[in-house]
Amino acid sequence: MARRRFISLESRFRKQPEIKSAYVDFIEEYRKLGHLAISEVDRPELAYFVPHHPVIREDSESTRLRVVFDASARTSSGLSINDIQMIGPTVQDSLFNILIRFRQYRYVLSADIEKMYRQGLVNESDQNLQLILWRDAEDKPIQTLRLNTLTYGFASASFLATRCLWQVGEECEYDVIRAVIQEHIYVNDLLTSQTVVEPRSSFCCCTYGPARAGLVPRPHRIPA
Repeated sequence: MARRRFISLESRFRKQPEIKSAYVDFIEEYRKLGHLAISEVDRPELAYFVPHHPVIREDSESTRLRVVFDASARTSSGLSINDIQMIGPTVQDSLFNILIRFRQYRYVLSADIEKMYRQGLVNESDQNLQLILWRDAEDKPIQTLRLNTLTYGFASASFLATRCLWQVGEECEYDVIRAVIQEHIYVNDLLTSQTVVEPRSSFCCCTYGPARAGLVPRPHRIPA
């Protein structure tokens, strides 16, 4: 199934070389960041090969092409990896409560945590359940790559990512930063407000805790 869909993807690459170029860049960035590696075993005994395809976002300010990993694709067993995963409970506060806090004060800050899912390392024993097929040229052999980090599209990924973020807050030594992490973030979006903007306000330190854990907030704007 994964091989058939990859061959179909290569057919699309031939018709749309600009998509292939962006796709190659995406996979190469994944590799450089250490988020994937070449599998030492082409076909492990216990494995799941994840089909993948591009989604084009014309309105995106950062990444126009995004690779989607289809963990809901069913194998010959009739099941997908998502069918057999536990989803996990909701960790963060409701969006309604976060928005109420966001509207409380005059000065606001909105940001998102860059590549939040991919900052969580998957246990090595489970990484063979995140295999993909790839090559950047059709005259090369198809390689088996292993995704090392949490992968968007997996049923458990949202819980695992937000639980990791919550733990960053739990282990934070500063109460104000812990409160921002646990009470003002929905999934990976930070929404918070303050009465003043000064060096010691939570605006200026709310990036400290996540950044220490490798989670980099990207500010959007601070309107008056």
